[in-house]
Amino acid sequence: MSIRCTLMKRPYVIINCAMSVDGKVALRTRRQTRISSYEDMKRVHELREKVDAVLVGIGTVLSDNPSLKAKEKYLGRKPRKQPIRIVLDAKLRIPEQAEVLDGTTPTIIFVREGMKSQRILKNATVIEVREDKDGILDLEEVLSILWEKGVRKLMVEGGGTVIWEFIRRG
Repeated sequence: MSIRCTLMKRPYVIINCAMSVDGKVALRTRRQTRISSYEDMKRVHELREKVDAVLVGIGTVLSDNPSLKAKEKYLGRKPRKQPIRIVLDAKLRIPEQAEVLDGTTPTIIFVREGMKSQRILKNATVIEVREDKDGILDLEEVLSILWEKGVRKLMVEGGGTVIWEFIRRG
């Protein structure tokens, strides 16, 4: 982890993204299409085991329903640890049957201010954060809260929208 992250009290962020040769990360319909090889998937699951948390946006949850856990299938052994699962979901649209809400490992859902009282979710901690001037959940605040919760290494696996926002905001 870098000194900069420690001084800023923000996790070290790793962005993981598979894309086609023409730079696409999803189909126009946003349906899941696997473009990663077995070796890519193995590396992703090794990273999941090494980081403190994995973050996606609600679009990824709605289209792919990922577990965001390190899987024995790709590691060739039982995972030594599982990451905290983080979902950016401004409007609290996450389905109750979503894999990330299975209760097997901690899940944090970040929502915009005023949304927490809209629904009670089992197996997740819901945290309200401000929206920035563009109407996007304030990533600075999200990262600060994650740091306070002990997250030092964060892997962003989100789709194009979430990945772009992390890149754009540095």
